[in-house]
Amino acid sequence: MAEGALVVERLLRSPYGVDSILTTRKETGVERSLELVPEGVPIYYIDERAAANKLLGFEFHQGILALGRRVALPTLTQGLESFFEKESSRSGNHSWVVLPDATKPDNLGLAFRCAAALPKVLGGVGDIPLLTREDLVDRDNGNGGIILVGSHVNKTTLQLEALRRSDLPIEMIEFDQHRVLEEHGLEDEVSHVLALVEAFLPAGKSVAVFTRRDRLDLPTADRDRQLQISTQISDALTSVIGKLPVRPSFIVAKGGITSSDVGTKALRVRKALVKGQIRPGIPVWQTGEESRFPGLPYVIFPGNVGAEDDLRRIAETLIG
Repeated sequence: MAEGALVVERLLRSPYGVDSILTTRKETGVERSLELVPEGVPIYYIDERAAANKLLGFEFHQGILALGRRVALPTLTQGLESFFEKESSRSGNHSWVVLPDATKPDNLGLAFRCAAALPKVLGGVGDIPLLTREDLVDRDNGNGGIILVGSHVNKTTLQLEALRRSDLPIEMIEFDQHRVLEEHGLEDEVSHVLALVEAFLPAGKSVAVFTRRDRLDLPTADRDRQLQISTQISDALTSVIGKLPVRPSFIVAKGGITSSDVGTKALRVRKALVKGQIRPGIPVWQTGEESRFPGLPYVIFPGNVGAEDDLRRIAETLIG
């Protein structure tokens, strides 16, 4: 199932077959997707999104939905047989997760819906406690740390508010991504935020840089232009990390795209050591020697993950 104009377009251009399309009669921005629909594939129109919500059982907020056909996957039995053939010459014990309710394993294929614990179990990795400041932060680094918040999901906003209400010694700095609509607006905003960060970090003060919380309505319905603007905002936000002139004591990136871009673009990480978890489901990297700040603790905190006070608790752990 593909949702959203860009994803539906990719499905329609892929070798996978498409069974049907669902959209609303008043939808805008999906015209190009509809032009790609092969002859004979039915397109179902619904008058309002509210009716689509009831039909689908979830929020139909992307405006277009496509039902595709996946290619046949190897069965679970075939996959396990192949694995054991490859591993038969290797020594050591193997641990496996057993799904007692999967009474017909031949129907499962090789797609596992699982949590991050599956590789841990398969690899026989033992339990370790949640990481502490002593495990992560270099005592010889007297600079403050930085938390970068790009995610806009409601859970992130609640976590950010919990951090803001705390009495932790952390400076809250808003990044106004709405300035993307101004000529040279983002460049000026990055310079403004960097000047504040550069003043606080060497003084031993930690900062939280977060994007403005209210919605940004773009003055275009063109999907390619919208994607371009979103990329400009993401690049500008992560450049706050990439342009840091001082080494922070830690970095936390909140948001899936934000944490990916900070790791690969701003920090230029190619190899890292996974130290463990600072909160359940929230891993910490120790950046590699090739990175911008080698050996730095880098917390990867996806947007829709964690309890409401987890961002505050992470800050509390790292700041001490």
